[in-house]
Amino acid sequence: MCDGSRPGEQALTHHGRITLRWTGATSADAVIESLLQASSHARQHVVVSNDRAVQSAARRHGAQVLPGDRFLSHLALDARRTPRTAEPNRDVHLDEAATRRWMRELGLPEEPE
Repeated sequence: MCDGSRPGEQALTHHGRITLRWTGATSADAVIESLLQASSHARQHVVVSNDRAVQSAARRHGAQVLPGDRFLSHLALDARRTPRTAEPNRDVHLDEAATRRWMRELGLPEEPE
């Protein structure tokens, strides 16, 4: 969830299991609380935030709260537990359209300067 608008892009973009949402003129905090309030299963949501107001709203609606540093620690632990292959698979390639899409998403120029 991101505050503001992404110029020239949709407010919602999907990348596999990751969804990025820009909230436009509404604060991300307000959108998060609204989504939790509207959810029939808020207890199944985990809100990752260091913002105390967001944490409080999440708890009020029954969601789980995880501070950002603890979330990153969980990711690092998972990465260490994930078995690694001896040699990385370098045969995975993005097609031209996927490469352009990720370049735009990351704010990188599509053509070398």
